[in-house]
Amino acid sequence: MLLLEKMRDLSLSILEEFKKGDLENLALYLRERDTLIKAVGNLASDPAILEDAPKALGLIREILRIDEEIKGLIKERIQVLAQEAGQMRKEVEALRKFRSTMSETASQSRFVDRKS
Repeated sequence: MLLLEKMRDLSLSILEEFKKGDLENLALYLRERDTLIKAVGNLASDPAILEDAPKALGLIREILRIDEEIKGLIKERIQVLAQEAGQMRKEVEALRKFRSTMSETASQSRFVDRKS
């Protein structure tokens, strides 16, 4: 049960970090989570786990709910980044067009009217 509680707490930490936009420790959290998942998987064959099955099931449901919230935030972040990348692409293309027209204009001959 302690492992499931640790996993829930870790999932909550990941969620809070993601909400704050701080992704610096995300890789560390995910590695720790993988370790906990393996440990929980090893406990599945332990008959003692059935004694606290309702509590374990409740923790698992909570972990899954938190995971869904994290997935939703990740999808939102991906959409924002995709929109920003699209906007940057448009700006770069506009800059390229501007530079090409400026270089064409600069290479054209200029006539100076000396009479005026």
